[in-house]
Amino acid sequence: MLDARAAHRAVAHEEDGRIFVTGGENEFGHEMDLVEYCTLPVGNSAEPSEAHSFLTWRRAAPMNLKRKYHALAYAKGKIVAVGGFIQRREVTRTVEDEYQKPEQ
Repeated sequence: MLDARAAHRAVAHEEDGRIFVTGGENEFGHEMDLVEYCTLPVGNSAEPSEAHSFLTWRRAAPMNLKRKYHALAYAKGKIVAVGGFIQRREVTRTVEDEYQKPEQ
């Protein structure tokens, strides 16, 4: 990933092999709104220990809210983030479904 984080969520897009990572917290415990994605290599040519070196991470549009420990789903071309903790450990039940799948 481009930014180190914990408490993030990831979702896969099976047709094109992309993995999307959203939100989480940085090393200071602050919530993040970042969305990043990478494309997995095709086939089994890379050993698992080498696979990360073939990944190129890119940024997508950020989430509307900074979130951690949220639920994440991919459906009908959109990434949907649900609930989680937002700023100052406030729990939210909001839903964001504005993420269109970025074009490659």
